[in-house]
This record gives sequence, C-alpha cells and structure tokens, in this order.
Amino acid sequence: MIALSKVHAILQPRYGLIFSLIAMAAVIAVWGIGAKAASPIAFYSAEVRFADPSQGGMDIVPASCPSDPHSEADCLSKSKTKIKTKEPLPGGGGPPNPPDIDVGQCVVGRSFSIRMNSTDPDGDQLRYFMWHSESQGGSWTELSPSGVWHTEPYTANLAGAHEVRIYSFDESGLSSSWSSRWYICTEPGTASSQCSTGYFCSGSDLYYRSQACTETFVQRCAYECVAGACIPPPIGAPTASIQAVPSLVNSGQTAQVSWSSTNVTSCSVSEDNPTIDDAWSGETGARTTSGIRQETTYTLVCIGNNGQQVTDSATVKVAPKTQEI
Repeated sequence: MIALSKVHAILQPRYGLIFSLIAMAAVIAVWGIGAKAASPIAFYSAEVRFADPSQGGMDIVPASCPSDPHSEADCLSKSKTKIKTKEPLPGGGGPPNPPDIDVGQCVVGRSFSIRMNSTDPDGDQLRYFMWHSESQGGSWTELSPSGVWHTEPYTANLAGAHEVRIYSFDESGLSSSWSSRWYICTEPGTASSQCSTGYFCSGSDLYYRSQACTETFVQRCAYECVAGACIPPPIGAPTASIQAVPSLVNSGQTAQVSWSSTNVTSCSVSEDNPTIDDAWSGETGARTTSGIRQETTYTLVCIGNNGQQVTDSATVKVAPKTQEI
C-alpha cells in the first residue's frame, strides 16, 4: 500500500487524477500475477493416484507430468483419464465383490501368474483393472465370467517387495472396491528363487509348481481341493426309505409307491406278488402299482457309496370282501 501511495503522489500532479488511477490499477494487476507465480498451488501427479472408486475412482496422469509437487498449470492442460463408478441401476443387484487375488512365485525376468476372482450379484461378465507398484501403471483384462478365476501373466524387472492392486468392473458399469496383494520377487539363482515342487490348491483348482517356479493348472476339483489334492465328497451312512399309499386297497385297485435314498450308488424296487410284475430302479422315484388282488410287499434295495447294502419295504393289503345280510 505504501508503494501505491508513492505512485499516486508522483503521477497526480503531472498527469491528473484519472491517469494516476489507471496506472495504479495496472500496478495492482501486475502485483497479483507476481504473487500467484510466487506461490504455485501444490499438485501431486504420480502416474496413478488412487482413491476409493465410490469416492471418485482413480486418476491416470500422463507420464510426462513429474512425480514431484509442481504447479497445477503444468499438468492441467494435459489429458487425464478418470475412472469412476456408477450408481447401481434400479432393481439391480449392486456392484461386484472386491476380487480375491492369488500371486504365483515371482523371479526377476520370469513370467508368473496373477489370478483374480470376483463375483457379480447380477451374474454380469467382469473386466479387471490391475495396477503394479513396480511399473506404476495398470491395464485392463478381457471379459471373463463372474465367479471364475481369471489369470494374467506378469514379469517383474526388479527384486524386492511389490504390490498389485485390482478391482473388477461389470457390464452394467459398476465397479468393486480395490483389493491389494503384496509379494516378494527374487533374483534368479538365489536360494529363495528355487521352488519346492508339488501340487497346491487355489480355491477349487489344483495346480502344480515346478522347481523353476512355473505354475501349471491341473484340474478343477469336483468337490473340494485341500492340501494339494482333490478330495471326494464325504461318505456318509447310506439310507433308504419306501412307502405305499394307500396301504389298504379293495381287490383290483392300485397304490402309489414312492422311495428315496441318500449316499447310495444304485437302488431297485421289487415285489413278492406272483400275479403281477412290478419292478423299478433309481435312487428316488414314484410309480403306480398294477391292480392288486392279494397282499403285496414292495422292497427297496440300495447299495451305498461305502458298499453297504440297505433295504426298506412297504406292504399293500387287500380289504376283505363283505357280504350283506
């Protein structure tokens, strides 16, 4: 303000009041620009800046922007890609779950597998975005079914601890929150870079790891994968049950025979009436009998998963004839 007073005192006697006011306004404008240039707005523009997708997603900043704090004007003119989540559609099941991550053995210069699996409540196909701390960059995968493990190859160039972050994005435009996994990458030829050979499980999938740390998919277990092996369903005691309705009929009438079983491999139903020929098979079932004119017993025989035989029976009786007096 002292400098402005001096400008006014010098200019007013010589050029008049109006000109001195114009000159003072110019001084104020130049002073403001200089002050702004002296105090740039701090702006961090690492190549990838993370945020919860529900709070704005992720900024991908061009690599030409320096990673140190700098003036906002340096990068505002450069293109940026903004990835944002969308609000759930009316009646939709919401965004996919945060993905599970499985990382194979990492040795510098060798390709290894990074696997991811997310489930979408609507059953939409999913695309995954992977970001690597080593490269400070990310990439999209192809579409894959919901709830199915997706595998991507990756090769690290530096030894040490690395982080991979992944989120899933469904066909409706909804995305999950981020999942993160840290892993260690070793130099070739070091003791830790030589893997123990053997089978291992990842979810219901069975894999084999070689001494060179190469992981090969073997099969998806039908029931469960535990401790490097596919295991069969637990073997319980077999059961068998049969019933006939009604259990009392008039001569020549039929009945309904139904049966069920558990933990068995096969079942058959037979009867002891020589005047009819009813015989069925199956672990469960329901059949109508032939016309019954004498007491008939239907027998269910099943063979259990453990080889044990179990039986059950149901009898249909014939009502006696009545004579009016």
